[in-house]
Amino acid sequence: MVRISPVGFLEFKMKLINTIFFIIIFWLGLFISNVFCERPVLSLRLVHPDHDKLCHISQSKAQVDKNRYEFFLKDNESYWVDRKIELDIKDFKDAKIQEMVRYPPKTTWEKREVTSPLPPNATCDVLLYLSKTGQEKIKNLTKKNIKRRIAIIYNNKLLMAPLILETITGDSFSIVGISYNEAQALKNAIK
Repeated sequence: MVRISPVGFLEFKMKLINTIFFIIIFWLGLFISNVFCERPVLSLRLVHPDHDKLCHISQSKAQVDKNRYEFFLKDNESYWVDRKIELDIKDFKDAKIQEMVRYPPKTTWEKREVTSPLPPNATCDVLLYLSKTGQEKIKNLTKKNIKRRIAIIYNNKLLMAPLILETITGDSFSIVGISYNEAQALKNAIK
């Protein structure tokens, strides 16, 4: 029979408590980093209905509810974007990067999927595929907001704010004219 002295037992107990403590701290750290660290975020949000009047007014002079709208600047144009997220990354299921190419002897351009890396600042398109809920959301959003702009925001950067001309009813749509790096990051975030 092995006898453990009271001092040895206390040392063992302290080591066990320290080990458990460090395991708890480790898992708590993982939890906090997953909850609070920035993740790639894609959102579609409506631009202020008076965009045409507000787009050339400085941020400080605009009469806008700053609790409801967030300010973005893109190509020297002001955008006041609703903070309400209409679609987010969970509403997408896949993304493909495309580029425009011309195959001789044709004179027209065609889109093709990018299969190898492009230069970082090359301009390309991203074809975004929507989930079933995403399809329903985009259909309802675009149907109710014809002639309004929709902001496409990725990692808190305004990529574009196209005008809604008609209801989007398909399972996909394109974001055009963004850099290859942005397109690749967007594709990786969705997968």
